[in-house]
Amino acid sequence: MTAGTHAEANGADRSKGGSIGEQLPRGLSWSDWIFRLLLSLVVIATGVWVASRLAWVHPLFELSVHTLWHVGVASFVGFAALCLWMRLQAKRWFQEQGRTPLKFGFLMSGYCVLNAIFLGELQPWQAIPLSSIPISAISGPAPSKLEGAKGGDGPPGVNGEVGVNGPHAAADAKAREGEGLLRVMSWNVWIGNQNDSEVLRTIRERDADVVVLIEVGPWHLDSLGEVLREEYPLSKWIPRSDARGIAMLSRVPGMEFRAVDLAAMEMPAIEGVVPAQGVHRDFRILGVHTSSPNLGGRTAQRDQQLDFIRRWVLESGEEALVVGDFNITPWSKPFRAMLKGDGLGRGRLRDTREGHGFFATWPSGLGWMGIPIDHGLVTDGLTVYRRVSGTPMRGSDHGWIEVTIGPILPPNP
Repeated sequence: MTAGTHAEANGADRSKGGSIGEQLPRGLSWSDWIFRLLLSLVVIATGVWVASRLAWVHPLFELSVHTLWHVGVASFVGFAALCLWMRLQAKRWFQEQGRTPLKFGFLMSGYCVLNAIFLGELQPWQAIPLSSIPISAISGPAPSKLEGAKGGDGPPGVNGEVGVNGPHAAADAKAREGEGLLRVMSWNVWIGNQNDSEVLRTIRERDADVVVLIEVGPWHLDSLGEVLREEYPLSKWIPRSDARGIAMLSRVPGMEFRAVDLAAMEMPAIEGVVPAQGVHRDFRILGVHTSSPNLGGRTAQRDQQLDFIRRWVLESGEEALVVGDFNITPWSKPFRAMLKGDGLGRGRLRDTREGHGFFATWPSGLGWMGIPIDHGLVTDGLTVYRRVSGTPMRGSDHGWIEVTIGPILPPNP
């Protein structure tokens, strides 16, 4: 073979080799990357869900319960991305293979099962703000406030709108007209908050009838107690320097207070009794701050305190509103157990978030990306007309919540 023939052969080999090299995989394709990314999300979401079922084993697993909402949202986004990717690639896949790759079919099945689990766990439809429909404009004039309650509707809240929610939402307009509404605000001001001017400004802007302040220290009493006495002549302060302090302030005439020890764990709460006015019956407000889930058995302590609240509602036998920092998300099992009362309809509580919004309150710096651990819970005889929340500019790590409730309807025969 001549030199020219050798050169031609070598050139042909190089040309052939180049062609083969272009056909050989030089790395992962886009489909492979998308598959691995979406599969990783399924694995992580499944791991978080499994860990959330083991929250009773160790307090660290409690963190997975808190993040269930965010992981659930990520799972739904991943499912949507997978559907979009399969739709865009379907034509090419069928041209090349005659079908969608089997691995993407299995991934789709995994997402369907996972999202069904998250739907059952999180019940996201409860956070849909159905109350934004102005029912008051349809069913008649809005009820007046309780006699002696000073404030008006106040400035609009950051989240939530006027509306009616609960089993008495369809009550006759005549039953509502002339009935009183009560606005109750709850805020964990944070034990280390030295920004008294912001606390004072926020309380005055909200202008609620009853205010529950959590994590109040002796310095909060010194700086706020006397200043707010004219606006809230009735109050009970239990200041503490260990983040367990609590206070309840009221402008409702005749309101009485007493200290309550949650589950006999030196975790003070305050019970306020709103006296009967006109057609109203007495009803109770319980301001609470349960233990934060942490090491040292505090998760179990919090759950016992939640059960104490359940029994308190049952034993009081009256309509009640429970507000405060519960240190638990609404999709957690102990929280839902507390709402059930005796399981037969007695002492049942409703979350005022239902039909009004998501209301993330902690940490305040994350805004809507946070989690709702500050709650307002009502018994069946109370109707929730408004539920709002807001985030302070600085100072506290919690957002405040405000609930407008009423009227106190007689029990069903």
